[in-house]
Amino acid sequence: HSFPTRRLPILLTGWQWIDGYCYYFGTDSGNNEGHLYRNEKTPDGYQVDNEGRWVKNGVLQIKK
Repeated sequence: HSFPTRRLPILLTGWQWIDGYCYYFGTDSGNNEGHLYRNEKTPDGYQVDNEGRWVKNGVLQIKK
C-alpha cells in the first residue's frame, strides 16, 4: 500500500521573508502565536506597515 503524502499547514512565527518582503508573526505560544503584526512595532522594536511589511525610517525593506 502507498499512502498519499499528507501536507499539514505550517504556522509561521518570527521574521519571515515572503515574496521579497519581511513580515513578523507572533511567537508567544498563547493567542499571539502566528499573528501577523500590522501598523505597529514588533516585540524587538522594528516598525511594520499596515500590510505587515518591515519598514525602516519610512522606507519599505525589500529583499532582492
